Amino acid sequence: MAWAVAKISDIKNLQQGEVGKYPSGKGLRCFCQQCGSPVWYESHENDKIWGIPLGVLDSGNIPAPKKHIWMSSNPDWCEVNDQLPKYPENA
Repeated sequence: MAWAVAKISDIKNLQQGEVGKYPSGKGLRCFCQQCGSPVWYESHENDKIWGIPLGVLDSGNIPAPKKHIWMSSNPDWCEVNDQLPKYPENA
């Protein structure tokens, strides 16, 4: 799943239904209580950003990528062939 990391202050037009949250490592995984889809991730380490799965964004609202993180988890079959910076972990 492709995710974006965004400052909470930059997130606009967030329509919230009933959102469930459960602890997951270093943060909270937040999901739609009606369908179970992940909607964002709240980090305990940085309360100013959220991780957002790109599949929940409307087309036209997906930001241009600036870097690739967690490349240490990238499967061998998935090639990333752009010139953006790549980091093995979160950066």
